[in-house]
Amino acid sequence: MLYKPVSAVEKDPEAYLDDLRGEVAINQSLIYVGAICASINLPLLFVFLTYRPFRGRFQLLITLAFADFINCLSIMAQGLQRSSIFIDVIATSLMPIKSPFDCVGELWLMLREVGGLWAPMIQVIMGLERILAVFKPAWYNRTYSTRSVASVLFSIFFVLSSISSSVIVASTLRETKAAQQARGESGMNL
Repeated sequence: MLYKPVSAVEKDPEAYLDDLRGEVAINQSLIYVGAICASINLPLLFVFLTYRPFRGRFQLLITLAFADFINCLSIMAQGLQRSSIFIDVIATSLMPIKSPFDCVGELWLMLREVGGLWAPMIQVIMGLERILAVFKPAWYNRTYSTRSVASVLFSIFFVLSSISSSVIVASTLRETKAAQQARGESGMNL
């Protein structure tokens, strides 16, 4: 990994390092918030998964609780990752230089993508279910048992396809940018 001295980037390196100390405190609070919220989700998941009638009836709620648990873990991992980076910068006065594509492989970002997409997708599906239950009650009651599994599978497919398409677009743009730099183009066509 490449590093750049803080003095080469900032006019007042000491003030910048003081600001980073505040950022460390903020990101450490993310660790606590993520851990508390994840620990709240554990009893919820335990109840849903251990009581047999709940497992069969509340599959979307179980999926939502699991997606929220992943999101809480991502918040905690984000706080850990950022705090460690800021602490390293404060200790060495060297800033790591990373491209956005370098960050794709970080655990907290992968968890954040899954948790950030999955929970809202489940909420949209639950909202659509409520609309169907109100406007098409006969159809809703007739197909309830098979639809929950299909809804969960659709939400998983949506999240996986969204993440894969973003990685494909990012790698394509990265390759295009590298090819332009190799040809000496600036990448700005006016």
